[in-house]
Amino acid sequence: MASSKRTLSAAALLVSATLVLAACSGGEGGSGDGTIELRIAVGGAADNHETEPESPIAIGLSEEIGATVLHEPTPEDLSASLAAGDSPDLFRVDRNQLQTYVDQGLVLDLTPYEDQLGDYVSYVGQETADLGWMDGELAAITPYVNNTNDHTFWIRQDWLDNLDLEAPTTVEEFREVLRAFTEDDPDGNGQNDTYGLTGASVASFAPLWGAFGTPGPGRLYVGDDGQAHASYEDEGMVDAIEYINDIQEAGFVDPDIYTLEGLDARDRGFQGLAGVMAQSWTGVKKEQAAELAVASNPDAEWVQLDLFTQEDGSPSSIAVGTDAAVMYALPATLAGQDEKIQKLIDLINYVSTPEGNEFVMFGVEGTHYERGADDEIVPLPAMAEEGGTFFIYQVSGREEVPYLTAKFPDQQPYWERAHAQEVLVTWEDFIVSPEGYNRADADRFAEDQMIQFLTGQQPVSGYEAFVEKLNDDFGYALFVEAAAEQLDEVGVTG
Repeated sequence: MASSKRTLSAAALLVSATLVLAACSGGEGGSGDGTIELRIAVGGAADNHETEPESPIAIGLSEEIGATVLHEPTPEDLSASLAAGDSPDLFRVDRNQLQTYVDQGLVLDLTPYEDQLGDYVSYVGQETADLGWMDGELAAITPYVNNTNDHTFWIRQDWLDNLDLEAPTTVEEFREVLRAFTEDDPDGNGQNDTYGLTGASVASFAPLWGAFGTPGPGRLYVGDDGQAHASYEDEGMVDAIEYINDIQEAGFVDPDIYTLEGLDARDRGFQGLAGVMAQSWTGVKKEQAAELAVASNPDAEWVQLDLFTQEDGSPSSIAVGTDAAVMYALPATLAGQDEKIQKLIDLINYVSTPEGNEFVMFGVEGTHYERGADDEIVPLPAMAEEGGTFFIYQVSGREEVPYLTAKFPDQQPYWERAHAQEVLVTWEDFIVSPEGYNRADADRFAEDQMIQFLTGQQPVSGYEAFVEKLNDDFGYALFVEAAAEQLDEVGVTG
């Protein structure tokens, strides 16, 4: 957006806001005064926010592309909304939804407009843009892919110091730390009231699996051979299960982990119940979380652990589900509305340019931020006050590092350390389930069985039979086969 638009005057904001509010008056494809209205529903957390026609981002975008941009929550029944012809003009989908809508003719084929999406393709990259192809047509746009990791083990440094221990770097050292945190009174209160590790279900062990050469249960990934692999078949899975079973049976793990939610587990850590937890940097060091940690236990010092090395000394990795599992599509009912389609393309392209992407990340220069000596973004108070909804308009995504650098400078050491962990990108949420495969049923069965193995309710000797039943009775083998075919089609494997 031109510099004059980045410094919108109060008068311009008022005029633009009036224009946006007028858009509610209806008319085919736009407002009563002829202005084209673009209704976008990016889903996810955005569904918790009401439409804000006075938003400076909505106003600026509307002014830039010459159409009214309005955010709205995703319809409760998106399929019915699409069939009825009253869906948003751009909406969020996963690939299973997208396949259904393509089969039913409910999404607009973007293939004729591919050459007009140049700024978008330049921004996200051709490989990412190609992930939106399905059944020979460009069915959706895929936002910028970061695939960054936010999770690490967090450990009480003050407890390590109290017990004269070093931060663990191997699973053997980790077990000893968990034992000491459980048995050696790390908080010095003379009571047997602490555990080594707390968490929420199998996610409690997320940073641990890689030390055994697997991304953890239920993952589909591309191996060093360039082919798709199912983690249930990994050689290291049984060793990982035996290790986790051991630390649980020894009493080093909070026995409630399979009934806790993520933030509940974090709060138990904050309150001093356990000395290790797997959490995102946002859940521990964002301002509100950090304040809660201090209020709960001012003497606690939470620090991050790096991933443990594997038995042979090779580096570990942590599983990160691909960002490409989330896409945006347009409804088929837009066919013939060339001017509205062009405005949507203009919107997608504009927020993909350096100027437009910066605008939807940081807002209006001089109001939400200013530039420092090295041209870096320096937030102003208005960014914190209004910036919580800027993501609603980032329809082509964002680069995470510049965004975090500007918005979370005080937390930079923590997100940088999380990002520095080696990641293994997994694709299970990208795959369209084949006919005859009920993923929800298979996932429930697999999670229940894994918990039984991890807790010792079922001996690990039965693991092979579990995988066989999952593959045969629940059709998981069909899902893995479909994954290999689909990842090959979009050029991820090969």
